[in-house]
Formats: sequence, structure tokens, C-alpha cells
Amino acid sequence: MVNAIGAVLKFAGLADEADVRPASLRNWAGRRLFDDGMPIQDVARRMGSRSLDGAAEDIGLNWRPT
Repeated sequence: MVNAIGAVLKFAGLADEADVRPASLRNWAGRRLFDDGMPIQDVARRMGSRSLDGAAEDIGLNWRPT
């Protein structure tokens, strides 16, 4: 899957952008799902994350009290 995303980024002319990687695209999509109202559990599942903490970190969500 990562190779396919990398090929799309290359085709779109984004492969040389330092801040655009297959993982950043995945994380952006996960954040969009969350911001659109999807529960973090479902976002984590869609992202293929093994933990809620990992998914939250990937999408830049501080979901635990500090």
C-alpha cells in the first residue's frame, strides 16, 4: 500500500516535498475522519493502528488529560 501511495505522490508532483510522505497522508486522512465526527476507536481501526494512543498521536490529538 505504501508503494502505491508513493507512486501517487510522485505522479502528483509531491514526492519531493519534505513534509509529504505516505504516513503523513494517512495521518491527515485520519484527522479528517476524526474532525468530521468519527470516534477515535473507528479512526484507529480505519488507519490500521494497533492502539488508540498510537492513532491519537498520529493524528495530533491530545485526548488524555495532562
